Amino acid sequence: MVEPEIEDKRITLKEAAKLIPDGAELFWGGFGFQRPPMAFAHELVRQRKRNLHIYTCGSEIDVDILAGARVVSKFELAFFAIEGIGLCPNIQRRIKDGSVQIEDYTNLAMALRFLGGALGVSFMPV
Repeated sequence: MVEPEIEDKRITLKEAAKLIPDGAELFWGGFGFQRPPMAFAHELVRQRKRNLHIYTCGSEIDVDILAGARVVSKFELAFFAIEGIGLCPNIQRRIKDGSVQIEDYTNLAMALRFLGGALGVSFMPV
C-alpha cells in the first residue's frame, strides 16, 4: 500500500505574522505565564502591525507588549494583569490616554462567547 503524500503546511513565525493584515481580529492564546505566544507578539511588533483587535482570556505581559507598541486598537478580554505584580502598565496607560478600546468580561463569559460562535448561535446565556 502506498502512503499518500502529506503536504507540509508549516511556515516560519515571520511568514505567519506577514499573513496578518493591519486591522485583523485574532484570538490570543495562553493563560498567565503558561504558554503565551511571546515570540509571535514580538514578531508582530517587529513587523509594525497596527490596529489589531485581540480577543483573549488571562493574558499578561504578551498583550502588554502589544499595547505598548501600539499594535492593538481594541481588546476584548478577561483578566489583564501580571501575576504577582499588578495591572499591565502599557494597557493602563493606553486606557488613560484613550488610544485603545477595552471590553472586559469574566473568563466564563468569554468562554461562552466562543462556544456560542462555535455552535453558530447568536446568544449564550451567562
